[in-house]
Formats: sequence, C-alpha cells, structure tokens
Amino acid sequence: MKQTFIDRDNRIVAAGRSIFGGEGPAPPLSATKEKRVTTTSRIFVISLKSALERRDRFSKRAESTGLDWSFYDAHTDAYAPLNYSEERAVRVHGRPLSTGERGCYSSHFSLWRQLIEDEADQYIILEDDVIVNWRTLERLYSRPLAEEQLHYLKLHHKFPSKYIQLSGDWLFRQCFLLELIGQPYGTQGYIITREGARKMIAACEQIRRPIDDQIDRFWETGLPLLCIFPFVVLEDDAPSEIGAARFQPKQDKRRLGYAIELMDRATRRAAGFRSRLSAASRRRLIRSSVLN
Repeated sequence: MKQTFIDRDNRIVAAGRSIFGGEGPAPPLSATKEKRVTTTSRIFVISLKSALERRDRFSKRAESTGLDWSFYDAHTDAYAPLNYSEERAVRVHGRPLSTGERGCYSSHFSLWRQLIEDEADQYIILEDDVIVNWRTLERLYSRPLAEEQLHYLKLHHKFPSKYIQLSGDWLFRQCFLLELIGQPYGTQGYIITREGARKMIAACEQIRRPIDDQIDRFWETGLPLLCIFPFVVLEDDAPSEIGAARFQPKQDKRRLGYAIELMDRATRRAAGFRSRLSAASRRRLIRSSVLN
C-alpha cells in the first residue's frame, strides 16, 4: 500500500513503503477485527526535515508494511502556544533545555493538538530512530484502545521500571500489558487516543523538563503509564539529534531545586501505591474488553 510523507503544511512531498520480522504465535488479524468496532488510526514518524539519512533508513525498513504512515517534520524549537522559561526550567529541572529538547517537546505537543481536530480515533507516534515490529503494530493499528480505557500506550521505554501486570495474553499469547510505576522515559513510540491527547495537552502546556520526563508524570497527566511487552519498537543505535546535553550534571544545586526533586520522588511513590490499589479494577475492565 502506498505511504505518504506529509509535512506540517499537509503537503505531499514523497511516497514509499515496509516490514520488520514477526513475533511469536498470534491470532489472525481478521479474527481480532470481527470482535471489535473498526477504529481509525494514523501513524506519524517525527523526523527533522534535514535528517535525510534517518528518513531513508526508516523508509527502507518500512517497505513491506501495508499500513499508511507519514513523516512529520520535527520542530526545531518550541512554538506557541507552548510557554518556555529558562529560569523556570533551571529551577524545576536543574538546567535549561537545549533547542533540540524544546523542538522535540513541541513536535509531540503539536501532534496531540492535531489529533483533537482530526477524524482519527488515535495516533501512533514514532520517532525516526526506531526499528518497528510491523506485524504487531498492524494488530494495534485496528484495535480501538479507547474502548478499553487505554488512552496512552508506550511501545518502548528506555530504563527498567517497576510494573504491575494487567494482562498476560493481551494482544496475542504471551503478550503482556503492563502498568509502569517507575521512571521509564522515552518517546520512541506510543499510541495516544483523543482523550489521551486532551489530558497530555492540559498537563504539558508549560515546558519545564524534557518531554519524556513530563509525560511520565502520570499523577499530573491522569494517564496510567501503560506499556506493551515485548516492545513493538526498538531504538536504533544512532546518534541522538537532541545531543548529550540532557545527560550532563544538573547546574542548579540550590535548595529549592533539590527540594522539588525530593518532592517529586515522594509524589511518584505515593502515586505508584495508588496505582497498585486500582490495578485490580483495571484488570477486570481489560479482561471484559478482551472477552466481549
């Protein structure tokens, strides 16, 4: 099936196609579709317009999939209506954000705003430095996550994290649906529904920290950190376009910044405890959705 690469002005600038190997045993896609209402998904791959090598590498890996997908021109800095204050970032996060970090934040935020106005039910948002398991993504593409109250689903995360297992055979046999309660980080790939986009927008209008740090704050977004395992995307071993600034020691050692960090840790622990208490009801909801 033909794929289109679309920039922010919705101009068609090229065309192409792709697939990555498969996972373990899985039910036929048609069987999944018969049980569920058809949903509308769109796939966007965030990529700098100048990142021609990355785009070419992603396109070649995606040549065999039947799914439509589009490149989305990444922002090079933060744009309205986002509000960024370097002083606030240093006070809250310990250092200013780089131009690349602000552009990455703005790119994701812009796609959430676009989803609110779109006819699609959910967006699958990828970054251009990932290797995609297209076979699994094809099953997720037609699955209406909002019906299961799954409004934000991570397809990958960067760091080990504590978790609660919600389902052991969710999408197919031995496919795990997890609720993360640690600090997993990473925006390499995720699915977000319209309701999820509304909540993300409300919690992320002020840029205070990198985007993957901000959206992991589930007690602020009101969205559980859900993840599918095995991962649907893996991060390619390529240099980051954002750079290594985020891994440098934080500049602000003032008591206020340190106190905020300690408060964040305590809040995360308390929110994780509440997640454990609500996990049983979430499991029942997911189980009933799978059976119906």
